[in-house]
Amino acid sequence: MKLKTNVEFKAINSNTVVDLVNFDQTWPKENYNDYVTDINKFGYVCYYRDKIVGYVCVYNRSGTKYELTRVLVSPSYRRLGIGSMLIDRVCSLIGGIGPRVNNVFAPRKMHYSSQLFDGVVEFLSANYFYASKYGMTRIIEAGRAIND
Repeated sequence: MKLKTNVEFKAINSNTVVDLVNFDQTWPKENYNDYVTDINKFGYVCYYRDKIVGYVCVYNRSGTKYELTRVLVSPSYRRLGIGSMLIDRVCSLIGGIGPRVNNVFAPRKMHYSSQLFDGVVEFLSANYFYASKYGMTRIIEAGRAIND
């Protein structure tokens, strides 16, 4: 079953930081605040029936390279499409604001941290990421994956 209704996405901002700190206490509040104040960092929070169920954080390392720094979905809401919707949301945004071709990558350190997501390599592969020198990379053009 995939969630389609009662799902809302909000950009990480000073209002959503409080929810994030309560949702994921493995990251200090200062890290979330960076996503409010630093123009090179952004992300989205996913709410289901007004309850936070996941989020994604991205860091723009250069004009065309974006690092997926954090993807977390509550264990009871995994395998419902929330992670994929979060990934699609940031990739659509990146495709709309950047140069024609952008790279979104998830560094190796993210892959092997079971605290972040069990099965993260399989999850990223299912979302058009492939193994690269950076870890896992997804190429996007105009907000869609290039699947070559």
